Amino acid sequence: MNYLLGRWGHYIALQHATTGYPTTNALLQALSGGRGRPGSRPLVKDLPSDVWRVEQAVNGLPGIYRNALLAFYALPPKEDGLIRTRVEIAALLGTTPGAFRKRVYRARQKLAIDLSQ
Repeated sequence: MNYLLGRWGHYIALQHATTGYPTTNALLQALSGGRGRPGSRPLVKDLPSDVWRVEQAVNGLPGIYRNALLAFYALPPKEDGLIRTRVEIAALLGTTPGAFRKRVYRARQKLAIDLSQ
């Protein structure tokens, strides 16, 4: 499951990087890089079939679980190149680190069930 979600997160992060920098939501801004630098961005036209299947399953989850997975698997590094800590990610989502960890765990459980059918 972790491999599939990691692969999904990679492609979703690439797609968000191609769509500009939304400013209305801290999570979406962080997903798309939020750096506001001009220049070319990679284009991801089609998702591989396994990633597409995970994307469909993730989109079927309730919003708090979907956002937890996006934040855990698809956030790019900070501007200094460091990976965000769970405390920082939880703050972006407006929750505690413990609640964030539980959301990711429950989302993985739900996905495992959905993808096994």
